[in-house]
Amino acid sequence: MTAVNAGAIEAVVVAMRAHATSEGLQARACGVQLRNITSSIADNMLRTKHAGALEAAVAALRQHSGSINMREQACLALRNLTGGKVENTAWAGKAGDVEAMVAAMRKHAGIPKVQRLACVALYFSIVHNASGEQDLSGRRRCEGGC
Repeated sequence: MTAVNAGAIEAVVVAMRAHATSEGLQARACGVQLRNITSSIADNMLRTKHAGALEAAVAALRQHSGSINMREQACLALRNLTGGKVENTAWAGKAGDVEAMVAAMRKHAGIPKVQRLACVALYFSIVHNASGEQDLSGRRRCEGGC
């Protein structure tokens, strides 16, 4: 039985919600669990969507705004959770991922790794809108940061 079939995605999201103030748990959940479980596996991405993983990652990004490690891990998770796919970018937009990543970039403007990871995550999140055309609105929000 795989971790996903055993309910790992759902368990991670439940833990993230139950322990929202635990920076270590949030960073580990975003960086190791959500990022690795969703890496290019369509079925896993669908399960994460239904479990509320993207919303949990955005909440962690906002909750732990002072943590560079948390910001890095959340951006990695958001990159994988959106994957540049139209259906996922619409879902991410509703969760406020672009705004949370831009806030991370502003808060940690002097940290190149945060800037790079946020830019990559932003690219995957705003590359297409629901009609399949380039969505430039998110890029305008990222004034000069990307």
